[in-house]
Amino acid sequence: MKILKNILESVKPHFQKGGKLEKMYPAYDAFETFLFVPDHTTHNGSHIRDAIDLKRTMAFVVLSLLPCIIFGLWNIGDQYHLAVGKEANFFQNFIFGFWKFLPLLIVSYGVGLTIEFAFAVYRGHQVNEGYLVSGMLIP
Repeated sequence: MKILKNILESVKPHFQKGGKLEKMYPAYDAFETFLFVPDHTTHNGSHIRDAIDLKRTMAFVVLSLLPCIIFGLWNIGDQYHLAVGKEANFFQNFIFGFWKFLPLLIVSYGVGLTIEFAFAVYRGHQVNEGYLVSGMLIP
């Protein structure tokens, strides 16, 4: 992680005020704060004081969604094999469901995050971390 931190620190001046990629700072900030704890704090009084920020909370929500997704992957395969009248074990159902679900997840995250980053850069705002959860709920 130290290597990744050094790489981010070496390119940071290009994204700060006066740098050649100044307009892309929201995208840089999104990657930096997703990977590491942000070095800036809130400007207003916060009502909830905790050791984790909103991005870490959303990461826990994504982790909590994983059992539901695993069940969904198995269920896709099970419903398919029931419909065509084939016998299949757990692993076959899971693999079939995985290959049907993966393109949906890739498109959901690809399109959604592209739009999220484009609007954040256009408006000059930070990237909203809520799409990590929405991207999993959409498919």
